[in-house]
Amino acid sequence: FPTRRSSDLSNLIERKFFERYTPGSKILEPIEIISLESAQPGENDNPIDARIQFQLDGRPFDFDVEIKSRTAPSKLKDSFSRLAAQKNEESLLAIPYLTNTITEFAESTKVSVVDLNGNYYLRRKNLLAIRRDRKNRFQEAVPIRNVFAGKSSMIGRLLLEGPREYSRVTDVL
Repeated sequence: FPTRRSSDLSNLIERKFFERYTPGSKILEPIEIISLESAQPGENDNPIDARIQFQLDGRPFDFDVEIKSRTAPSKLKDSFSRLAAQKNEESLLAIPYLTNTITEFAESTKVSVVDLNGNYYLRRKNLLAIRRDRKNRFQEAVPIRNVFAGKSSMIGRLLLEGPREYSRVTDVL
């Protein structure tokens, strides 16, 4: 399987974010995107990739955006924990797709999150906006690693040896 390097995937997701979240874009309706600026590389490995301003009912809301290339909860737990510990309600994670599990993380940590499809969980003082009705158009393709490792390789070899009857699963193992 050809695999895409992590940095290539990060660059692709970041580029897609900037394409889809342009000022005036209708991706988050009824929330309006007022401005989006790329962040300058900062000191101390600042994870902020952009600064975005939304508007809802005439009220502006600014967010510092951290763009993540993966949707796997295990890859996002550290970001959620770090942002929750900062207690900065202006922090926003941008990810490829907002799953149920990630929404639960966002609710429990009070961290805002948007995806590339237009789904969002935005939480600030005087703001709670949730949209989860858009389907995932950015599916992750991750190859299965070590398919024939461990016991699965033994089962395959036994089945290829020839026809046999097994009365219990433990007879195969």
